[in-house]
Amino acid sequence: MSAIPQSICLLRLSALGDVTHVVPLVRTLQRHWPQTRLHWVIDKAGHKLLDGLEGVTFHTYDKRSGLAGMRALRRELPAEGFDVLLQMQVALRANVLSAFIPARRRIGYDRARSKDLHGLFINERIPDRPGIHVLDAMGSFCEPLGLKQDQVIWDLPYPQEARDWAAAQWPRDGAPVLMISPCSSHVRRNWHADRYAALADHAAGQGWRVVLCGGRSDLERSTTDAILAAMRAPALDLVGKDTLKQLPALLERADLLVTPDSGPMHIANAVGTRVLGLHAASNPRRSGPYSDVRYCVDRYDDAARKYLGKPADALKWGTKIEFDDVMDLVTVEDHRRVRALSGRHRTLSGSRAHNSGSAAPEIRHVARHAARNRTAAVAGADGRRAGQPAGRRGEPGRRPRRAALRDAVSRCHSRGSCGPPRADRNAVQSQLLLPCAAATGSGARSHLAAQTHPRLCPLRAGSGCLSGGRGTAAFRCRSAGAGARTAPARDQLPLHPPNEALLAPLREWGCKLLSSATTVEEARWLEARGVDAIIAQGLEAGGHRGLFLTEDLTTQSGIFTLLPQIVAAVRCPVIATGGIADAAGVAAAMALGAAGVQIGTAFLLCPEADTGPLHRAALQSPAATHTALTNVFTGRPARGILNHAMRTLGPMADDAPAFPLASAAMAPLRQAAEARGSDDYSPLWAGQNVSGARSVPAAQRVWDLARGFGPQEPPCLV
Repeated sequence: MSAIPQSICLLRLSALGDVTHVVPLVRTLQRHWPQTRLHWVIDKAGHKLLDGLEGVTFHTYDKRSGLAGMRALRRELPAEGFDVLLQMQVALRANVLSAFIPARRRIGYDRARSKDLHGLFINERIPDRPGIHVLDAMGSFCEPLGLKQDQVIWDLPYPQEARDWAAAQWPRDGAPVLMISPCSSHVRRNWHADRYAALADHAAGQGWRVVLCGGRSDLERSTTDAILAAMRAPALDLVGKDTLKQLPALLERADLLVTPDSGPMHIANAVGTRVLGLHAASNPRRSGPYSDVRYCVDRYDDAARKYLGKPADALKWGTKIEFDDVMDLVTVEDHRRVRALSGRHRTLSGSRAHNSGSAAPEIRHVARHAARNRTAAVAGADGRRAGQPAGRRGEPGRRPRRAALRDAVSRCHSRGSCGPPRADRNAVQSQLLLPCAAATGSGARSHLAAQTHPRLCPLRAGSGCLSGGRGTAAFRCRSAGAGARTAPARDQLPLHPPNEALLAPLREWGCKLLSSATTVEEARWLEARGVDAIIAQGLEAGGHRGLFLTEDLTTQSGIFTLLPQIVAAVRCPVIATGGIADAAGVAAAMALGAAGVQIGTAFLLCPEADTGPLHRAALQSPAATHTALTNVFTGRPARGILNHAMRTLGPMADDAPAFPLASAAMAPLRQAAEARGSDDYSPLWAGQNVSGARSVPAAQRVWDLARGFGPQEPPCLV
């Protein structure tokens, strides 16, 4: 736009959640054009909530006043009109009302969102950007003006008197506060009183203070009475006792709000309170709490399949599924999410990314501590399931460097696992390696010959055991018990599907369980078994593949194909890994719905990493641009830089022993080759994108990558 507009009028009458979504747009306009006069046509309830919003002149319109009210509004508005009208509501009444607001530029919704003759009342449209949150759609109204909403700032206006009133409602005794706002104005979005009561009793049993809040309608009063009657534990009843100015202050005091898709959901989000939204009739990715939708109970896809006969992805964006019993799909078992948000554990909480491909905007809840909304970055080992850096293990002096990298980057802790022995295949590989051994030395040849001799090594078919070698240790019940003394905060699950006997002690220690999925089916399998987060592993990832439901490599896909499919299929947080080597890759992953990223290859050249000299040299050579999946080093598909062993034996060998038995057979060849400075038989694990690997401190590498989260506060490493 060539000239800064002198005056802008916003038209958005209701509802409370929607007018809350408009506030960040107001802040964007004020930040860029502080001298521009802003007017807002709004309904009475919205005005009660936002009255006092600095720099905005409000004009209230009573929906019951009809055309007479519209004429009265015209007389109230400035006679000269406005440079720009932002027509942000498509209902017929709002469209007709807009005709009484004189403006040269009249910006409205794109054609896909238009209805009720909306196009007749505007002369410009916002970009057609499907699949985005309502707040992002409203934020895009500044784009035809040449601006971009790259920050999301609310700073809702509520006076100190409101805070004082809220502070007087219950004492600060250290107990976390679960607030329940049980009703939406859309009755079919509301959950059942007995289920709210069961959830409230569970929370009270865990030490939470339960508070009920809501408006003065008969529905809210009767629903609250039914909840209180069904509860065993006591609860504080504040329904109908607060004003719209006191509501934000009240919500600010809560640690967690449970509510259907409603105005309090978005107000709570605006003041920085975590929200457990209950969604079946509406899509939380479109109208859930903007800052963090991952803890919502999302039964929207289930509702779409049950009532409309198609998956949610096949519906028009914004479709509502408001049937009488749709909220039956939300069960009391979904209360697990309350525990996930407990202050006793860190969570993968953060800002919500655009689905449009742009970087996520900065999100600020001025009334709360900014730490409540930091984006979590998981910087771990790209594709390495056993928590081991690529390179040699057990070498003297290397453990401190491995610990340094761990401490500098992610403080992650994970354990490996051992698949079932396949002695016959190990013997076959040993025989195949004998010709290779001739080129490396007699010691290696003798060692391999011994492995195939029935009297010297119990590797005959059916023996099922392996002697020697530094394979990855099994993570079994005994090691789980031994780990109780040093239980990690997170545990990345092993290569084969874990059973409940292994998961139970980890949960008892308070661990967060993260596990890899290489297909949508694996992601659904993991979610059904209660993992806390899923790592979507793209085909580009270095190190071992995390596949476990199939060994068919044709099922594997790249991260930016896999990620949005898994995000759409599961409700738990999804972490992206594979081929992400710079800030642009991080931003792309977040834009596709990732809760965080896991990066490994980009850290292999950091001084804290225990990457061996040969491996470092390979990573910095032209050969690093050619990687392949191979099973010749460990018996399991893993991505590494192509070398002599992979060309000679594979890369994928049909007779490779099961993971990790191949390591013992390859060990003498590797030792002999490395002794003469050759990486011919060394696993040079690396992802397809080695461009981000640099010889800089790990902390600096993290900050470089963190730019992909946008201009927000530094990421919180978990």
